[in-house]
Amino acid sequence: MVSVEDISIEPVISMMEMSMEIEICRQNKTPLFLQIKNQIKAMIINGKLINGYNLPSERELAKELGVHRNTIISSYRELKSDGLINSTKGHYYSVTYEAKHSQSDLTSKKSILTWGNLFNYDQISSKNFFDQMYIDSTSPEGISFASVNAPSDAYSKEELRSVFTDLVQSQDIDIFEYSPAQGVYSLRNNIAKLLKERQIKATPNDVHIVSETNQALDYIAKLLINPGDVIIIEEPVGPAVYRFFKYYGAKIITIPMDEDGMITNYLEKLIQKYRPKLIYTFPTFHSPTGTVMSLNRRYELLNCSYKYNVPIIEEDWFSDLRYEGNRMPSLKALDTHKHVIYIDSFVLAFAPGVTAGYVVANSQIIEKFKSLTSSNMAFVNNINQYLISSFIEKGIYHKNLQRLRNYYMEKRDLICLELDKIKDIGISYNKPAGSVFLWCKLPGNINLKDLIIKSTRIGVTFVPGFVFFPDGTKGDNYIRLCYCSSSIQQIKDGIRLLIQAINECHE
Repeated sequence: MVSVEDISIEPVISMMEMSMEIEICRQNKTPLFLQIKNQIKAMIINGKLINGYNLPSERELAKELGVHRNTIISSYRELKSDGLINSTKGHYYSVTYEAKHSQSDLTSKKSILTWGNLFNYDQISSKNFFDQMYIDSTSPEGISFASVNAPSDAYSKEELRSVFTDLVQSQDIDIFEYSPAQGVYSLRNNIAKLLKERQIKATPNDVHIVSETNQALDYIAKLLINPGDVIIIEEPVGPAVYRFFKYYGAKIITIPMDEDGMITNYLEKLIQKYRPKLIYTFPTFHSPTGTVMSLNRRYELLNCSYKYNVPIIEEDWFSDLRYEGNRMPSLKALDTHKHVIYIDSFVLAFAPGVTAGYVVANSQIIEKFKSLTSSNMAFVNNINQYLISSFIEKGIYHKNLQRLRNYYMEKRDLICLELDKIKDIGISYNKPAGSVFLWCKLPGNINLKDLIIKSTRIGVTFVPGFVFFPDGTKGDNYIRLCYCSSSIQQIKDGIRLLIQAINECHE
């Protein structure tokens, strides 16, 4: 269960009933003013502090929390910059979180999304844009619970060699010629067939091949984001996603999650307040939490998208790795207005060095993707596309997918078994029905920074939870353990070493 925060969605009736319960941790790496700011922000967004509520003065709150007045001034300045509070003479502050437009004004508008008005034609030139945020193994002798990569024993080299040989010898196609900017037609056609199995209606013309999902996000940001545009993103979120949009000048507004995914009860008010350009979500086996958004919330998210004409970006590259239960329909499968830009990848279903991703979107988006591909890289690797297409066409892809489900499920069950052996140490998690990682909550007395240092020294790496929280004040008691690239023995040894490091980190 993802316990981002204890949220009550009951309306606050009496001003006298309101309270500001703020806890600060001086051992936390996050500055005190950000700890205070983010807790007040959460109380405003979830309705505990309503519009017009008068906050304590700078001096009063500083005295109550035992901090310097300048700390409170910095916190209030940040909240004011976010448009959540306002100040009057005498340094008094009040909450200003309300819709800018009445509901009747908004619902009277026709729900027609004009994609052309959203494009950012003044595109930013290509350049290196951020250092890798994920902590990964740098030693070949180490055990990595950090990387999300298929290991070499997850695919058959013999099958790859056989299919590749057939392609090279084929008289019908030349796999060494240039690929169209949109991607090889046979692959797009076979992907359309795969999508039909997922109840997604798409033709080959609706599909664009990319080198990987990061390229798809980069293209979307170039096309649609202008500096200052707002994007609503569920939190926690993968650092690469957050930094992509931040790089292009977007203002990120996060929305909390629980065990049913994005808490859509808050979405409409956030849309009214910030008028976002896009909504980003990873609804099925969300990274890093592994949660699956409920069907009801999927419909609520789509209804908000239609009502306020806000496009949705949906990443969905874990949904095929479901080990039990029924597949949840993607947002794209439920989308009746073509508001969803759908992104998927073969990264875990194929050889990691021979992979590709793809985007499914309306024709205007696909045309812009073709232009960007032509100008930035001419075409996507041709050989990779023909290999994947041939695997799908010959039925090998589906056969391997079932084998991979069993392969990764065995590892999931093993890592859960190893963690269950030491329940008394205080680690908790929810066993996911799919994906390749666990979102684990650590005991409250563990210093995560010390744990990173100690575990790395003994050869075990993982991703610390705080990298998934853009504001930086949460996640210090969470870690993500990815088990896909580790062997059975490495999982056993890795958990043993991790527990050793945890035992050495009790404060």
